[in-house]
Amino acid sequence: MIAKPLLQTAENIANNVDASGYAIKTVPGTPVDIIASSVMELPSLEAYDEPEAMAAVVEMNKDSDAFNNCSQYETAMKEQSEKYIPLFQGVLERAHSLVLPVYRSYLERAKNRIDALGVHELLNTDLQFQRIPAIVKDDSFSAMVECAAPITEYNGEGISKPRIAELTTEDTDFINTIISTADRFTSVAIAQWISDGSKRMGVTPVEFIAGLWNETVAVGITRLLENLRGGPVGLDRSIALVLFANALAGSMDRMDGVPLAAANEYLSFIRGAGANEIKRYLQSHNASIKSGKIIEKVIPSTKTLIVNGDVYDDWIKDERNSTDLLLGNLSGRVTARHVASVEEHREQLEMEWNRSVREAESDFGGRKAKVARQVLVDGIVQTLSGFEAYNGNAAEVAEKVNEYLMALPAEKVTNPNDICLDIICNICFKNDDACKILLGINAEHEKDPSLSVNECATLAVINMVTEWVLTQLAIERK
Repeated sequence: MIAKPLLQTAENIANNVDASGYAIKTVPGTPVDIIASSVMELPSLEAYDEPEAMAAVVEMNKDSDAFNNCSQYETAMKEQSEKYIPLFQGVLERAHSLVLPVYRSYLERAKNRIDALGVHELLNTDLQFQRIPAIVKDDSFSAMVECAAPITEYNGEGISKPRIAELTTEDTDFINTIISTADRFTSVAIAQWISDGSKRMGVTPVEFIAGLWNETVAVGITRLLENLRGGPVGLDRSIALVLFANALAGSMDRMDGVPLAAANEYLSFIRGAGANEIKRYLQSHNASIKSGKIIEKVIPSTKTLIVNGDVYDDWIKDERNSTDLLLGNLSGRVTARHVASVEEHREQLEMEWNRSVREAESDFGGRKAKVARQVLVDGIVQTLSGFEAYNGNAAEVAEKVNEYLMALPAEKVTNPNDICLDIICNICFKNDDACKILLGINAEHEKDPSLSVNECATLAVINMVTEWVLTQLAIERK
């Protein structure tokens, strides 16, 4: 049965909209439209005053569905409720059983570690992660690498070096030809590699490419070969060298001082040199994965660890593990490069790290944000790995979280209260209606901190249902 208060509320809303020169209509075929269409209307309102009209509408709709011994309105309401209420209940259950627990676990994990930061960044340590860029796995780029000359021909003997000018940030047109390829998918992979590299180096994409050019083709052959070695940076230079060889082949005027045949020989050489180092890198990287070698190189002078990212991604899922354990290798008093060795020397590594922490008393600076970013990235992998119901790819989520964090100012990164909710709702569970509940709870609590979680949740659900109903209404000018 239609209640008079409901009719009165509907009339008040309609009158207000009508006075503004608009009309409310239901979107055809929607649940609200089906319910509205079930209400029997008076043929004319002229014979009734307002109270009588309301009473008449209530009476008309009392038992209009004789088969079900109720009104058509009640039948429609029942059918739509049975259809959609379980959907909302499912959203609530998912929010309660998965999204909210993941958020709480992630926030607690991140907050505990970030709040405890202080001396970690004072040590000015650096971790560089070796991973296989997507461009190396691209079929078209892989074909370029495989077509290069054999490995024995890369010593540079007998190769004439053309004069090749350095690039500057003004050479954007030529740099764009380096980035563009005939294969659309390869162009996307190149663009992603450039984006990742420029972020890692803290430079613009144009500066990234110009820097690689000036460290490879713009230098002598001996220095070129030296520059191709050295972990992730060497890999970037090797990838760039293959691309530069193709770009120079289409812009021969950039090479001066040697005949055409010698120029072509040089192009074959640099393409082969880059390909050789890429293959060497892949062989070494994959061998490390097979053997569980997590630390590829220790550079005490810069307090740097070069870490195999693929081994690390699996190792860090264990909550007992953290970057602190690996950094214990910087002391020089213990060597643990493989996962098994790290476990064997766990206690000693912890002691070495703690010793370094005690010795660090000054030079606090902005490294806290860098460490906090890694805590948040590691934390999301560890958190999601603890929930079997989560069916996403934790590694892909971690990459997106890292991109998100790199775009944030340092002071925001070190405050997990502000960003963990965004990460969970807009990255981990993007487009999941259950997140509307979580975001709604947070919004209501911010408006009135005195409200309980249950009260905030009730308001969040009401708002979500209201938004759902509004999507089924259209306001049109009369």
